[in-house]
Amino acid sequence: MRASNLDLEAAAQSTVQNIYDCIRDFDNNASSIRTTLATERHGGVADHLEQLIQAYQAIATTVLHFSIVSPRYGLLKDQQEDGSFRVTL
Repeated sequence: MRASNLDLEAAAQSTVQNIYDCIRDFDNNASSIRTTLATERHGGVADHLEQLIQAYQAIATTVLHFSIVSPRYGLLKDQQEDGSFRVTL
């Protein structure tokens, strides 16, 4: 993040914001696709797109879960009582 003149904390915040933005964009696009398919007749395309959306959601959830529980990243030690995580950079 030197190219952007960001320190470590700003870079981490930027990365987290980018992740949230990607999730929001995916959810908005999935909702738009579902709405379009619900109002128009597309045969089996709607079922296939719904399966694709669910598959991408499952992949994202699985990667997040793996990242949290993997000893490689050691995040479980930072889990708080309320389920949130406190990670010191």
